[in-house]
Amino acid sequence: MTDPADMKSLDENLADAAARTILRAQQDSVLKSVFDGAQLKQIDKWITTTDPTLGRTEAIRRLVEIGLSRPFEQPRAISSNAGGAACANEFAERKVDRPKRR
Repeated sequence: MTDPADMKSLDENLADAAARTILRAQQDSVLKSVFDGAQLKQIDKWITTTDPTLGRTEAIRRLVEIGLSRPFEQPRAISSNAGGAACANEFAERKVDRPKRR
């Protein structure tokens, strides 16, 4: 026969598991509104290779910490092609100023 004390702990374990499942579903819905499916797969892959006991939110915290701990590199400015722009303007002016053929 089952001891009533054991039944209580079983009920508590089931309640805890259900609460964790609900919380995970809520967190996942929030994460899905921020990250796309491919990004979530990358996060899940990182979790499996780093620490499978991590949840997604803790993994994201750690990934942010890793990213922020690296030195910041200023993005390179996109160089403008002044020659190309001048050529495009000249071409456009010729097209606009050209008399129409009859």
